[in-house]
Amino acid sequence: MAKYGKWIAGGLGWAFFGPIGGIIGFALGSLLEGSETKTIYRGRTSRNSFLVSLLVLVA
Repeated sequence: MAKYGKWIAGGLGWAFFGPIGGIIGFALGSLLEGSETKTIYRGRTSRNSFLVSLLVLVA
């Protein structure tokens, strides 16, 4: 059931407040669902990765 939290919240938001409520409900459900599982990524990046990202942003 935890996987469907955002869809249930979106459906309830749609039922009570229309399309905007559906979007807000889906977003809130997604936030609540995302708080259950937290993963920590500790990857190492190199200087070249930063430079490539910077080049993409500038382009």
